[in-house]
Amino acid sequence: MGLYILFALRVANQWEKAIVLRLGRFRGLKGPGPFWVVPVVDTIPAMVDHRVMVTPFTAERTLTKDSVPVNVDAVLFWVVRDAEKAVLEVEDCQTAIAWAAQTALREIIGQMDLASILVGRTVMDAELQRIIDERTTPWGITV
Repeated sequence: MGLYILFALRVANQWEKAIVLRLGRFRGLKGPGPFWVVPVVDTIPAMVDHRVMVTPFTAERTLTKDSVPVNVDAVLFWVVRDAEKAVLEVEDCQTAIAWAAQTALREIIGQMDLASILVGRTVMDAELQRIIDERTTPWGITV
């Protein structure tokens, strides 16, 4: 009995939610705090962090609309709003977000000339956020 309790009791930190699968099917979200699982039958494939995450990324060497090569570095702030979608809809959400952000940044740079990039950062930021949000919303993630 004591061994059963040892394997059945789990704890999620204040900023985490545990994804619980019962025999491979989604059972629910648990946490934060202590919760019970059925040993052997239930598995926890992921603990989802609900804090704001930071992902640096770069567009590397990209050509602007007027054929000027630029290197742009950026930082993306994002948060998981729906833990179930973030785990079940995409394999590795952090890597997927980084790639989505990098390709979106390249798209935007390719559509703008160098002068627009230097002067219109806020316009570029808003457009970048819109494109990335469009890609990540189905995964339960907000940029």
